[in-house]
Amino acid sequence: MDKDIRCESYLWVQGIQTSTEDLTPTQREALAIWLKKEYLNELCRGKYAFTPREQEENMK
Repeated sequence: MDKDIRCESYLWVQGIQTSTEDLTPTQREALAIWLKKEYLNELCRGKYAFTPREQEENMK
């Protein structure tokens, strides 16, 4: 196979399908935090629960 594999990612932002390349730096950071949290919570299910630091501070 001589064809390159191309992968594109999209998500819904305020009801509009948006490429992740078009996200603002703040939106990219929020997406990265959410992805890390979801991954870690699945990886450690039943042992630990991870929450973003900002959310943790609001719970106090």
